[in-house]
Amino acid sequence: MWGDVYFLIAVILSLSIIFQKYPNDVKDIKFTSIAALIIYLTGQLIQFVELTYIDRVSTMLTIVSLSLVFVILLMLIRKLKPVVFQYPYPIVFLPLMLPVSFAFMMDTIIVEQIIFASIQAVVIVVLFLLTAGYSEYMESKWGMGTGLILFILAFVLYWMVKEIYPVPEWIWKIATSAGMVLVIYSFSGLVFNKIYNRVNDINR
Repeated sequence: MWGDVYFLIAVILSLSIIFQKYPNDVKDIKFTSIAALIIYLTGQLIQFVELTYIDRVSTMLTIVSLSLVFVILLMLIRKLKPVVFQYPYPIVFLPLMLPVSFAFMMDTIIVEQIIFASIQAVVIVVLFLLTAGYSEYMESKWGMGTGLILFILAFVLYWMVKEIYPVPEWIWKIATSAGMVLVIYSFSGLVFNKIYNRVNDINR
């Protein structure tokens, strides 16, 4: 129960940060981030609805939101590259094939868990690489580092420790929630200081 409250607060804070600090000039990143958060929140909230197959719908919405996180990261990486080295824009949407593939594996619990864990692990690795390469542009270096550590902690608790020793749900949920807010806030500096300024320079 409390873990879901933390998620709700984190999503509201994250949406507020995005609306206030992410420029409209990078509206693809801004609106994809908003969509990812809303879809993720919807997937969490509908778990309280007692309907047939609601767990599958919730799981699918979570996969869609994680796929959109991949899309956002590809958008960021593309915009950070010099124009001559940028890959074609449609490539950023390739992660949206994940939910389609996942739909055929939802009845296999082990495969489902492997896909979930793999997606989350790749997101953490990409966040680490972006932090290592562009930390000077972050709104808060310490915030980004702390957020990344919280994501890693939540990943380890959920996928490793929980299999050996019972971990209260609220612990990994509050770690994920706090990490989400810190990362989104810190990334606002990268979006504004690096990408937004580059877009303006190109348009001049």
